[in-house]
Amino acid sequence: LIENCVSYNMRGRAFISCGAKSMAIKNCEFYNTDGCALYITTAFNGWLEGAQVENVEFCNNYVVGCDMWYDENTSVISAKVRTQTIGFASGDSIPTLHSNLHIHDNVFENIDGQLVGIDYTDGVVVENNLFVNCNSKKEKISFSHCTNCTERNNTVI
Repeated sequence: LIENCVSYNMRGRAFISCGAKSMAIKNCEFYNTDGCALYITTAFNGWLEGAQVENVEFCNNYVVGCDMWYDENTSVISAKVRTQTIGFASGDSIPTLHSNLHIHDNVFENIDGQLVGIDYTDGVVVENNLFVNCNSKKEKISFSHCTNCTERNNTVI
């Protein structure tokens, strides 16, 4: 459990998770992190052979001005898996790696990059979040090669 923490001007990422079996980040504040507020990784990007992350809850957090690097492979909440080295054939069944991510009841403010980017994950719910002055040129929430994903009741103002 990570609770009631404040992160200011972090270079790179505020929190990184690799191999967690249960993780909750609640009631935290993130200000101007260059990259992700939460980065869920395999530590072996490109091969899908790293440790799985599962049962993650990210809720009641206040996130301002994060993802200032703003490149195509980052987002404020990121479970991106780079697989360019594998080269799946078009008919291949692509496995999921992570599971059960619940991102809810957060406030994201003044963010120009992608808010949530999730790859190769089974069971993702993104709900009841408030996006204030988030002017991303990309979609705010992105799922790629995921199963059982739900996006609902998010508000953009």
